[in-house]
Amino acid sequence: MRKLLLSFSALVLLLLVGCSDTAAPTTSPSDTTPAATTAFEFTETEHDFGLIKQSGGSVSYEFPFVYRGSESIEITGTPGNCLCTTGSLDKDSYAPGESGLLTVDFNPNLHAEPLGRFNKTVAILTNPSLDPIPEVTIWQEIDLDWGEEAFELSQHDDHLDGDEHPIVKDSEPKKEASSAKKATPTAPTGAEVAEIANDGQAPALAPLPADGIRRFRLTAKEVTAPLADGVKYNYWTYNGTVPGTFLRVREGEMVEFTLANDSGNRNKHSIDLHAVNGPGGGAGATQIYPGQEKTFRFQALNPGIYIYHCASSVIPEHVANGMYGLILVEPKEGLPTVDREYALVQGEIYSILKRGAKGTTQLSGEKMYAEDPEYIVFNGRVGALTGKRALTAKVGEKVRLFVGNGGVGKVSSFHVIGEIFDTVYPEGGTPVQNNIQTTVVPAGGATIVEFTVDVPGTYKIVDHALSRLTKGALALLEVTGAKNLEIFNDELK
Repeated sequence: MRKLLLSFSALVLLLLVGCSDTAAPTTSPSDTTPAATTAFEFTETEHDFGLIKQSGGSVSYEFPFVYRGSESIEITGTPGNCLCTTGSLDKDSYAPGESGLLTVDFNPNLHAEPLGRFNKTVAILTNPSLDPIPEVTIWQEIDLDWGEEAFELSQHDDHLDGDEHPIVKDSEPKKEASSAKKATPTAPTGAEVAEIANDGQAPALAPLPADGIRRFRLTAKEVTAPLADGVKYNYWTYNGTVPGTFLRVREGEMVEFTLANDSGNRNKHSIDLHAVNGPGGGAGATQIYPGQEKTFRFQALNPGIYIYHCASSVIPEHVANGMYGLILVEPKEGLPTVDREYALVQGEIYSILKRGAKGTTQLSGEKMYAEDPEYIVFNGRVGALTGKRALTAKVGEKVRLFVGNGGVGKVSSFHVIGEIFDTVYPEGGTPVQNNIQTTVVPAGGATIVEFTVDVPGTYKIVDHALSRLTKGALALLEVTGAKNLEIFNDELK
């Protein structure tokens, strides 16, 4: 048991290290003492890529080893300590004396602070666990030859030929980094889907099963989907939509929650439900690698509307890629009856491609840590709740909106142009406030607003930090019915 606790502690320390490094030590592989011997006997445990051109895309290096353990082991993961660094092994299990190969990939455009020399690590996680955890280190410095925009070569179709090999800018010969394998561009992972946006529906509370336990199952899925006109993005999701499935329970109920990590994914995932009273909100109980699933139970003690999100390292990268949603804990007596209920979650997208550029893109760690999103949207993409997907109501109906803010960095000033909120549950709690024009929704927070629509027409739902309109922060509520000229008369001459 002590061995297991030590391994877990080492893993937590590893995964808590993010992309935003402090200055790297001045030592290098050539003047450091080799890492302590582990059951994995590597030919070398460190490699120096030297100066890597930003325009060259990802670079890889292979670390040969022999497994010297006394019993066969299964591989449960090869996490890097940053989104920019990933590892993969040539086998899923190893017997004593068996040789293997650990391949480490580094993407210079996903590193948050590209200036200066630094190192990254990849660990090998096993069952049974090993102490110490085997790991290797890569060193590098990034040559920002295409500027600080963190331009990812593979995201721009006009820089790739038919065989998807990089065309070097200005026909300059590309220098290979050390003795590593040839640098090749990497594309966003995951199956393509036609629609990423959650439709905003908030289903009613389902009947409680006979055993008194309410059960939910979500699956983490990494997909590529349209973000804006001519732009596709590599999303990380719950159940394939952004936000994830709207969850609804009642105060006092026992909830059994299962999280699965789709076998086609590349990354570890988990979930932190802000409605949970317990360490990590369930995050520690649901840390899973592709192909795994875990289940835990909790009692819904506090009524309110809450955010849930991924809490795997590095947390903001998972959230910024779309891993968030809403869970409603109704009070024991239920919520007052309304005619319409909808769920919206604001989110920020830090794409490598600039807003307006066309192509397929993914997260820019640099922009994320600078809190400089290219897009700010409701429900996952630009225009998700407009046109044929706009929210609807009829004159005289009472509308309730469950509103969340996935973040990861901005506070939302939530406002419906042309309406006043009759009732607001500030930050999703109690007591309520009345007659509110604009309400604040903090990053990682949520609220409930209610209003009765008296006049037909199109109502714009916005973040009243109105410069964000140009970044996509707009949804529409289409209201039909007879005019009420006593309340609003636009027919005066």
